[in-house]
Amino acid sequence: MLFFSRRAAAAAGLCALALAGCGSSSHADTSTAAAAAVPAAGGASYSPVSSVATSKQTVSRPKRHVPRSLMLVGDSLGVGISPLLQSGLAGWNVKTDDLVGRPLATGMAIWRQRTTRPGVAAFSLFTNDDPRALSSLRSAVRETLRDQKGRCVIWATIHRAPVGGVSYTAANQLLKRMAARNPKRLKIVDWAGAVAKSPSLIGPDGVHGTAAGYATRARMYENAARSCVS
Repeated sequence: MLFFSRRAAAAAGLCALALAGCGSSSHADTSTAAAAAVPAAGGASYSPVSSVATSKQTVSRPKRHVPRSLMLVGDSLGVGISPLLQSGLAGWNVKTDDLVGRPLATGMAIWRQRTTRPGVAAFSLFTNDDPRALSSLRSAVRETLRDQKGRCVIWATIHRAPVGGVSYTAANQLLKRMAARNPKRLKIVDWAGAVAKSPSLIGPDGVHGTAAGYATRARMYENAARSCVS
């Protein structure tokens, strides 16, 4: 009996040690689990793998205000429409600088002397130039677009008999191609197209407009200018 009691006591001691070891392991697991659930700064639970949800926000930019002002630099065809623009664009600040026989180079020199940037820059030039001077025309249009810095520019196609056997078709096509690449900023008054449909818009010299022709040309410029600020 004594032997049995000692063996039983030894077994009980081993069991107690085993239970203590099991309890220690259970405590370590609990501590690890508790550490994994420690809230991160700001109250959010930290997780080794986190997913960040991103959303794109559309920021609406305010529409730029374009002043209702127009500056026209032109030749004799500009002379013919300037008084009509003053009345046709009621409420606008319209400034014109036109001269009979003015070539492109002189017109661009006048443009460079401006002191303000108009809401709309309009040009009635190149009728007095060699139709083969396409690089000069291209450079002039590009310069005016750069100078306007986001605002509108208006140019017009040319109707005139060929000079030295060369027509103005290539010049007109150049203007239209440039406008097609920048339709919001470069507006083309298709004067050549209007005359082709209604030859009576042109006077006997084949260059200058009749009264009806100048009225039509002025309306075309007015419509182009309004489209720039609408």
